[in-house]
Amino acid sequence: MTEYPINFDAEAVRNLFAGRKTQARLLASSPLRHCRPGDRLWVREACAGGADGAGGQMVKTALRRAPFVVFADGWRRYRDGRGEPGPAPTNPRLPWVPAILMPRWASRVTLVVEAVRIARLRDITAEEVVA
Repeated sequence: MTEYPINFDAEAVRNLFAGRKTQARLLASSPLRHCRPGDRLWVREACAGGADGAGGQMVKTALRRAPFVVFADGWRRYRDGRGEPGPAPTNPRLPWVPAILMPRWASRVTLVVEAVRIARLRDITAEEVVA
């Protein structure tokens, strides 16, 4: 079993949690082309470093020293692996870290590869695009 990172945007994560996203389509030139059934994909998504401030309010902090990250939906993921819901961030100046820079400890979703297939782009059906 091998682990690979995969980047999802906030909408893809919402759809994944709601059961509406069941497939990931990638270019044949992607590093993930080497995935095999049983491999794991840890999902990276945009996040912001946070720390608890006065009155339980979240304060922004640099990701390298943040005790947790917060996601667009308010979920907090702590360095020790805990996770808990929270209010969605509303600070327009919150420094978001792009998904590609999210550290492994902050990932809240790990997917197991069930099948791999190669298809031509023009052969993908509309139903498969939605999935």
